[in-house]
Amino acid sequence: MVNKKYLVFLLLAAFLCLGMGTMGDGGVEIPKTSRNYSATLVDRSGLSIDLDHFSFEGKTFFYGKLGMAEASVDFDKIKSIKFNRGDTGKVLATIDLADGKTVTLAIKKDMSCYGSSSVADIKIDVADIAKIEMHGAPFKKRKGK
Repeated sequence: MVNKKYLVFLLLAAFLCLGMGTMGDGGVEIPKTSRNYSATLVDRSGLSIDLDHFSFEGKTFFYGKLGMAEASVDFDKIKSIKFNRGDTGKVLATIDLADGKTVTLAIKKDMSCYGSSSVADIKIDVADIAKIEMHGAPFKKRKGK
């Protein structure tokens, strides 16, 4: 009798535990930001995609190392960015600013950019990005989409 109660308890506990966790659904969740930016991203394969709700690690600025200092550059100041893989586990982001100046940040290669396109939500590591063109305001809705 005790063995049957023990078995029923174990089966019930196992059944309840099956519903826990996400089972690796693989969905991309776009971080919420205080401002909505649009950008055109080109990955290393040459694929170009227009994105709204664009962010870097859920932020509206890029950050990394500038020499020995920590630095951040707000999206409002950025015209475009070119990415080159470094040898030290970092990606070198050469940022062309709207005022014509250039700054290069060393960014950890596993940091990610996020955005929404008309076909999919995107998450991509900076190591897989070739360049980004910043557009500021969100893209207008396209006819038929």
